[in-house]
Amino acid sequence: MLAGFQQTGKLRKVPTEAVEMTPNGNTTIALNVLNNTIAEQKGVTVNDLALKGPGGQTTQQPDIQSEPAVDPAAVYTAEPATATDGVLDDNALAAQYRSQADALYKEAKALRAQAEELVPTIKKKASAKKTETSAG
Repeated sequence: MLAGFQQTGKLRKVPTEAVEMTPNGNTTIALNVLNNTIAEQKGVTVNDLALKGPGGQTTQQPDIQSEPAVDPAAVYTAEPATATDGVLDDNALAAQYRSQADALYKEAKALRAQAEELVPTIKKKASAKKTETSAG
């Protein structure tokens, strides 16, 4: 499955700080923190955790295309797989939808934070209006 995602451009390289691991429904941890914790527990460095080739050298990851190999619009307009083909059942499809919704929520939250950094939202003072109307 991962090879298929790689070939269709659905996998992209991101920094470990940007990857959130969710071991259960109540906990999230950044991948870089998890890697540091595992390295500390094993008594090695994070670089020692990297994949090694037969010669003991760190293996190079394959070049990842910067542009997706498929049309993103086609992915969202494609008909979902049915249970009869054995690929996705309703539970898997629902899990996929939830995962996409979570990713979109996180992206929207990050964009909102960036917008607030650029131009903070001006909040109206409701208490000042109430004071003016009750005094008058």
